[in-house]
Amino acid sequence: MHYTFRTFMLDVQNRTLHCNSERINCDERVILLISLLIEAYPAHCDQAFLLEKIWPNTVVSSWSVARLISDTRKLFASAGLEIPIIQTLHGRGYRLSHDIAAILNSQNDNAQTTTPLNTYTPTVNLDSSKTPQSDSDRQQSPNQTQPSYKRVNLRYLWLFIASVAITLAVASHQQTQRANPLVLAEPNNVKARILWVDDHPENNQTERQYLEERQIGVYTTQTTQDALTLLGLYRYDAIITDMGREADPLAGLKMIRMIRELGIPTPIYLYTIMPSEALRQKARDHGANDIAVEAEDLYQHLTPLIDSFDLESSPH
Repeated sequence: MHYTFRTFMLDVQNRTLHCNSERINCDERVILLISLLIEAYPAHCDQAFLLEKIWPNTVVSSWSVARLISDTRKLFASAGLEIPIIQTLHGRGYRLSHDIAAILNSQNDNAQTTTPLNTYTPTVNLDSSKTPQSDSDRQQSPNQTQPSYKRVNLRYLWLFIASVAITLAVASHQQTQRANPLVLAEPNNVKARILWVDDHPENNQTERQYLEERQIGVYTTQTTQDALTLLGLYRYDAIITDMGREADPLAGLKMIRMIRELGIPTPIYLYTIMPSEALRQKARDHGANDIAVEAEDLYQHLTPLIDSFDLESSPH
């Protein structure tokens, strides 16, 4: 079984991964992980299922799945994939990203209906009502009038169409800029501001949209260093952080301790998919207010904060 998306080709049977026809050296478990997510889509794969399928008859730490997910994301990002490949569903597991699924469906459909690319330069006869004649046909009808249309190279035709489209798009954009005032990134009349630290912010789009619709300004950053810099420049009413970032599975806890050592009292909530009472206590020991696993848990933690701003902004 082969899966193709963008410049990547995944060969499940031979456990190989290619990019631009060149083989990428990677752990075979990366290939198995992606194939499992593809086969399950649009459903997700929970942690227990992945542990059973990728590490059968082997006792490994539950962190193994999270580490494999992180390594897989880094591998594809370093190979030039600019869109997320895996979506984290907090408290449930992992799913193939919608972007990759759409590309797989599109490329597989095209492979069944089109000829291979770059095998020849296609041409189009603008006189579509006539079919080309063979030499024998032309000899049998010498007085037949030949079509006056010339064959046009399809490549140049598409270039012309593209240039016209770009020109129109630029003109439309310039007209829009003249007609519309500058739009600020922050929602109007924000009730509170939240700093969200996560190296994969695309996994929290739904939660951020929920908060922004309630006039909560959400500001994202991907590293502890950037978060500390922002906290030194601006005031935030709450901080949300993930647990592991890059190669450090304890990055979230370490950042919480740094923030408290700086004397910053802002409420901090750890948003993670691996809950346990021990982790909850460890997070509190480091200075976190609490842990959220599901989106509803997170909203519940933030509700008192949001309500307090509603009371402050209401007329007395």
